[in-house]
Amino acid sequence: MTLETLNYNTDSGADAIKKLDRNQRALKNQVENVSVEVIDNLTSMDIDKPLSARQGKVLDDKIILLQDDVSDMNDVGIEGSLANKINNCSADGGLVTAENLNNIALKQGFYSVSNTVATTVLGTTQSYGYEVIVSAYNKNSYASQIWIRNVVNEVYSRQYNGTTWTWKPIATTEKTDISNAFLNGWSNYGNGYMGAMVEKNGNKITCSGIIKSGTLTAGTYLFKLPTGFIPSTRQITFMVSTTGTLVALDVQTNGNVQIPFTVTLANWFSLNTFEIEL
Repeated sequence: MTLETLNYNTDSGADAIKKLDRNQRALKNQVENVSVEVIDNLTSMDIDKPLSARQGKVLDDKIILLQDDVSDMNDVGIEGSLANKINNCSADGGLVTAENLNNIALKQGFYSVSNTVATTVLGTTQSYGYEVIVSAYNKNSYASQIWIRNVVNEVYSRQYNGTTWTWKPIATTEKTDISNAFLNGWSNYGNGYMGAMVEKNGNKITCSGIIKSGTLTAGTYLFKLPTGFIPSTRQITFMVSTTGTLVALDVQTNGNVQIPFTVTLANWFSLNTFEIEL
C-alpha cells in the first residue's frame, strides 16, 4: 500500500484534507484485512505467534498437575509420592511379560507384575509386586531396574551392562523383638539384659540377646523366626553358653530354630553369634 504524499508548496488546503482523508481510509482498510496466525499446538517453535485459547487451557492443566505433584511430595514425602505412583502403575503399561522385562522392551515408568512372571524373572516364589524402570535404553546397551516384592516387602535391583545382569537385594535394615516366639520353656534371661531380637540387613539375618534354657534335649525347638526373616535353605548357626561353649542351632525353612544335639544346662545363652542368610 502506498500513501499519498502531501506537498506543502503546491497543495491547497482542500487538496491536503482530501489526501489525508484518502490515506486514513487506506490505513483503516489495511488494518481490517490483516489476519493473525494463531498457534494451536504445544510443539511449535515459532515463539512470535500467539497461542490459541484451547492450547492455553491444555498448558494450564499441565501446570496444575505439576503443582499437584509438588504439593503431594511436600505432604507425604518422596517415599509416599512414589507409593502413589506405584498404586497407579497401570498408566505406564500395566501387567508386563517376562520377555519384555528381560529384553528391556519397556520405557521408564512403573509396572505391575503377576506372580508367574515375577517367579520367572526373579527366581523365587511369592515375588509378584511392582517393577520400576529407572532408566531404559535398549537390549544392547544399559538399563537399571528396581523390583518391589509385594508380599515380603523386599526390594531388589539389577543393572544391565550389555551382556548380563543379576537381581541383588538392596540392603535394608529391619529389626524386631522375638520374645513372644519362644517354644518349649525357653525365654529371655531377664535381669536387665537384652531380650531376644532378630535383625535383617540385606540378605543377612542375625540374632542378639541373652536367653535361658527350657527343654535341653536333642530335637527341641527354641523359637520360630518371623515371616521375612526365614531362610530359603536349611542352615546351621550357633549360640554361646555361659561357659563359652558353642551350641549348634538348626535353622529350618519353616522358621523353626532347633537344638540338634542335647545341650548341657547353663545359666544363660547368648544369641549374638547367630547368623544366617536368606
